[in-house]
Amino acid sequence: MKTLMKRLVAVTAAVVIALSPALVYAEHADEQCETGDKAGKEGRGGFYKDLGLTPQQTSELKARREANAGKAKEVREQLKAKRAELKAEIERPTVDRARITALTTDIKSLTGQMIDQKVDNILAMKEVLTPEQFAKMQAKKHDKKGGKGNWKGKDKGHGMEF
Repeated sequence: MKTLMKRLVAVTAAVVIALSPALVYAEHADEQCETGDKAGKEGRGGFYKDLGLTPQQTSELKARREANAGKAKEVREQLKAKRAELKAEIERPTVDRARITALTTDIKSLTGQMIDQKVDNILAMKEVLTPEQFAKMQAKKHDKKGGKGNWKGKDKGHGMEF
C-alpha cells in the first residue's frame, strides 16, 4: 500500500511540475496586463512603456485583466485548498484511496482550468495589441527571462513555453 501511495504522490507531483512553467509565464502575463500603475520594483507600466500603447489599448488591457482577476483568484484558492486536503489525507494513518483519487482528479482539473485561463488571457492580449506590439512584448519577456525558457531563468525542459 505504501508503494501505491508513493506512486500516486509522484504522479501528482509530476503533473504539477510539468504544468508549472506555463503557469509561471501566464501568472506574470496577468500581472503585466495593467499599464501605468506601479507594482513591484519595475511597475507594471514599465513592461509596456516601450510598446507605444494607445489609451484605448491601455484601458482595454486593464478592463480585461480586472474582469479575469476574480476568476483566476477563485481557481487559485480552490487549488490551494485541494492541495491542503490532499496533504492532510496522505498524512493520515489510514489511507482512503478513493478520497485521494478524487482530490488528485480535482487538482488536475483546477490546474487545467488555470492553464486555460492563462492561455485565454494571452490570446486576449494578442487581440488588443498589434502584431508588432505583441512581438515586442514577447521579445521583452524573453529578455527578462534571460533567454532561459521560463521566468526564473532556468529551463526545466518541460516544453510548455508560450
